[in-house]
Amino acid sequence: MSAITRKLHALGETENIRELVAPTFSADPIDLHAFGILACGIGEADAFYVADYGDGMLVAVLKGDLVSSGWQPDHQRALLVFPQVISTFELDHKSALVNYLQALGYEVTADKGVVATKGSQQIQADFDDVGRLTSLKG
Repeated sequence: MSAITRKLHALGETENIRELVAPTFSADPIDLHAFGILACGIGEADAFYVADYGDGMLVAVLKGDLVSSGWQPDHQRALLVFPQVISTFELDHKSALVNYLQALGYEVTADKGVVATKGSQQIQADFDDVGRLTSLKG
């Protein structure tokens, strides 16, 4: 059992999370992405991959210099990826965008909207009254 697996198992026992202590369980792909994010956080990993091996799926975490060698999505990719994320996962749009842009190295100002700047590049986002993204420009 890997160190990350032991940490996840211990968390499952402490917090009574059946999926973290059971040898197998039913889950949909979105659940597996949540487990990947959790495993990366607990294990200080750089990335995760959900592998479908026919009879099941496996969440593998990746750690190392080759994974974290400084690759950053370009400005246009950041504008394309975020709308895909919020259409796939249920989350707080504004908080997710602020944290995503900060992780990409942008200086972020968040008030009613979000303005993020990195060098000469800028991203602006607007949100409706319930916090959903209504506009994303860059």
